[in-house]
Amino acid sequence: MPMASPHTYRLIFRHFSRYMVALGLVGACVLLCMGIPQLLAPRPYLAFWPMVVVAAEFGGIGPGLLAAVASILCVHFILNPVLGGALNLFDWVGITSAGIFFAGTSVVIIFIGRKWNLQSLQRLQVAAMESATNGIALTDVQGVLLWVNPAFCTMTGYTSMEIVGKNYRLLDSEKQNEAFYNNIWSTVLKREVWHGDLVVRRKNGTTYMEERSVAPVTNADGRLINCVIIMQDITERKRTEVVLREQADLLNLTHESILVRTMDNIITFWNKGAVIQYGWEAEEVVGKITTHDLLQTQFPLPIDEINNFLLINNFWEGELTQTKRDGSLITVLSRWALQRDKSNVPVAIMEINSDITDRKRAEEEKLILEQQFQQAQKLESLGVLSGGIAHDFNNILAIIMGHCSLIEMDYEKARDHVPEIEKAATRAAELCRQMLAYAGKAQFVQAQVNIGELVNEMVNMLRSTIKQNIEIQSTIDTDIPAIQADASQIRQVAMNLIINAAEAIGDAQGVVQVSLAKTKIKTGHSIKDYLGKLIPPGWYACLEVTDNGSGMSDETYNRIFEPFYTTKFTGRGLGMSAILGIVTTQGGNLQLFSQVGKGTTFKVYLPLLNSDSAFHEAPSLIKQAEQWRGSGTILLVEDEEPIMQVAKAMLMELGFEVIEARNGKEALHIYQQNAYDIILVMTDMGMPVMDGYNLFLELKRLNAVLPIVISSGFGDADITSRISRDDIAGLISKPYNFNLLQNVIRDAVGHAVPKHT
Repeated sequence: MPMASPHTYRLIFRHFSRYMVALGLVGACVLLCMGIPQLLAPRPYLAFWPMVVVAAEFGGIGPGLLAAVASILCVHFILNPVLGGALNLFDWVGITSAGIFFAGTSVVIIFIGRKWNLQSLQRLQVAAMESATNGIALTDVQGVLLWVNPAFCTMTGYTSMEIVGKNYRLLDSEKQNEAFYNNIWSTVLKREVWHGDLVVRRKNGTTYMEERSVAPVTNADGRLINCVIIMQDITERKRTEVVLREQADLLNLTHESILVRTMDNIITFWNKGAVIQYGWEAEEVVGKITTHDLLQTQFPLPIDEINNFLLINNFWEGELTQTKRDGSLITVLSRWALQRDKSNVPVAIMEINSDITDRKRAEEEKLILEQQFQQAQKLESLGVLSGGIAHDFNNILAIIMGHCSLIEMDYEKARDHVPEIEKAATRAAELCRQMLAYAGKAQFVQAQVNIGELVNEMVNMLRSTIKQNIEIQSTIDTDIPAIQADASQIRQVAMNLIINAAEAIGDAQGVVQVSLAKTKIKTGHSIKDYLGKLIPPGWYACLEVTDNGSGMSDETYNRIFEPFYTTKFTGRGLGMSAILGIVTTQGGNLQLFSQVGKGTTFKVYLPLLNSDSAFHEAPSLIKQAEQWRGSGTILLVEDEEPIMQVAKAMLMELGFEVIEARNGKEALHIYQQNAYDIILVMTDMGMPVMDGYNLFLELKRLNAVLPIVISSGFGDADITSRISRDDIAGLISKPYNFNLLQNVIRDAVGHAVPKHT
């Protein structure tokens, strides 16, 4: 069995002692009555009345009742036998008196017990007021101090004995006139609480600022009987507010918005800059409204996080969106400074808000202009390329038409000519993909790239494009291993370097030398690139483009890769920032050497995947694929009749039945009529009436698991920017051959969700 705590024993002893005192008082009365018999006559119970009252007053209801019962028992069983035991007239009067005594005593005991409990509650209330940090005093209606707590004494410098009994005007600093105190008294007489600030004089003669409340105390009849004064020393807070206001006044001439607010966000200062910036006069906001409600502030973080940061660091800075008086929104750079008193308690916050709306708008416009500039560079590149691409297309068409003519002359040799036609068509498709990549319509794909072949193609294309006064000399190694890169971006680097080299030469006779070689940078012999970074040791494909043109000045050399810097008259403005970005993205490095009047050299280092083996070309699409045949019905949607017929023939060759539709609306109607039979839809994107994008959404709304293959001449990026790639069963870019179509359809059918009967 666990032992009781010392606190438990103290409680038992305290209550037990109250009852023992009550019994002791009764016992003392018995001894007194036995010693002085005259006390028993004529009403023996009345002798015990004082003892019962004392017991109730000291211990409460319980000890009082115990004393009353013990008194009756003592009279009848102890004192009466001592007097002879005979009941005479006085005894019967005594018995009657006993009943009256017991009833009256009970009432008195209950009343005294309640009074005792009330006194206990009052003692607790007094203890609470004495432990309060605010000064508390009780006065009569004349203003005489009846009681003060320790905090009151600490604030005023008087002890309780020195101040109690004196009028509260003893603390008057003479900073307030008689009308001020009359206002306090008139407010209290109206049974209202007065609240305000005043200057109080301490015992030592010094003064301090005090925030005071005076509350009336009335009795049951509503008559004013006392006043309660509650006061708080606010000297430090007022001094801080004055300092902040003085600091803000120094900045009142600026256009910055400066305001001071309490920890409860009540505005205490509002400078002229805030008036101009937000539209509210100081008289309209100071002390009347919270900052965040007035300005409808939108925070970048939860306000609790910002306040916690401010409390820890005493400073916070961030961008806020706020509302002016006219309802317009502005963006401000807001800087908060936390002010503390001598006790390190936060008392106020100063805000300096700078309107950066125009600056933010300018930054957004600059970003848009930069994007437009980059797009213009691509379009300029396309313009330069157009002549070379047209030349290549004419060559490709000549190959196709020539082989077609040969087939017509001898059909038995068609097997020899068809592969050449397909190669030419594949090259034409690659040219289209390159153009789409430059225009931002195709996705950049990281893959193993034969850089020698790409650079050689670009050199041959540009030879027919640049001016005839410029000779392009090329030295391309054929044993360079593959690099991991996007082919279109590598083409753009080579094209921009060669075009800029040609433009640097201008109208004079000149030479552009293009070389590509496998280069090793040895450990311990690292060299720096244009940005001053060391090029890591290893094997690289080094593309070098040199011209004997005008060269660069120091200013041009230092600014050549800035996004908006251009020197068209010397030829170094086209896409230089794009080149550096591409090279860096591909994990490469770039070097630049130039001398005025002698020319410029660019060196691009791109890391090789494997320095010991040359690039192995991927299997050609022309190669015969595995024979595969499907079954079922495919809905083919295409508005170009020749393409429709070719695609239909290929699908039928694969074993499918084909239903034709010329636009999205017709296709949607056909699918609704034949939904159970159609296992797959193959659709173009650019069509009249309803395009492929809307058709795709409508079909997925009807059947979310329906496989849809998209066949388009647009780039993949243009399609996947509008339709999630995960929702597309297959993507096949025009032009395509039988083997590519077979692979795409096979994959789409293989991932299709089977129908349930």
